[in-house]
Amino acid sequence: MTMANLKYTLAVLLTLGLVSCSRKGEEARTCLSLNVSTCDALADAVKSNVSQWVPLPAPEDFILTLWNGDNREVWKGKLEQWNTLNALLCGPYSVEASYGQDAGEGPGKPYFRGVHSFVLKSDTPLQSETVTVALANCVLRYEFTDAFKKCFSAWNFTISTGSQNIFNLTETVSEPIFIDAFKFTLTGTIVGQNGVTATFGPTVYEDLKPATCYLLRFDASRSGSVATLAISFDDSLEEVVVGEIELN
Repeated sequence: MTMANLKYTLAVLLTLGLVSCSRKGEEARTCLSLNVSTCDALADAVKSNVSQWVPLPAPEDFILTLWNGDNREVWKGKLEQWNTLNALLCGPYSVEASYGQDAGEGPGKPYFRGVHSFVLKSDTPLQSETVTVALANCVLRYEFTDAFKKCFSAWNFTISTGSQNIFNLTETVSEPIFIDAFKFTLTGTIVGQNGVTATFGPTVYEDLKPATCYLLRFDASRSGSVATLAISFDDSLEEVVVGEIELN
């Protein structure tokens, strides 16, 4: 799948025009048009997109925060709440666009964020600026191969994130999990066809990156009556053999 960029133009035009700089004691003010460009693409081997797993947020869902050059908050809210009767003093600004909660984790919980700095100038009655927004957390997918399902009668894997949230990966594959782009720990229990149980872990996966889709793949191989569990992380196919369970 090719990388997609969905641009949401959120134009806010202030009704006041440029105030003349020539008047003594007055400072220049300029109208501002704000745009948000949402990056749908994820970094992974198969070129997936956020929109494969959850709907992208609508333009009106983004929260904007505007700061001046002194790092003082000038305005915060959704774009439709912008006061169109106020012109801004010319000078340096930064604007942040965000959607979701930075501490939120779980299925269907993406967190988008972007920051853009600019200088509002007095040589134009209307200045347009764009904030590029991307996924600030990451996506964790998981799958169980047919060979794995044939070797083991039951299993339970637990993911503990760096934010201390816990998710259980049981026999039923659920939707991908959005987690903080930091680290997670994997532990688990597997049951052989003869009822023998084995546990493994903890295994820590670190240095996760935002706007990236990771894959946990649970596989198994057999040699005679013994099955070996292998876990590969992401599309790099780095395998971790965690133990053996005798089969009937």
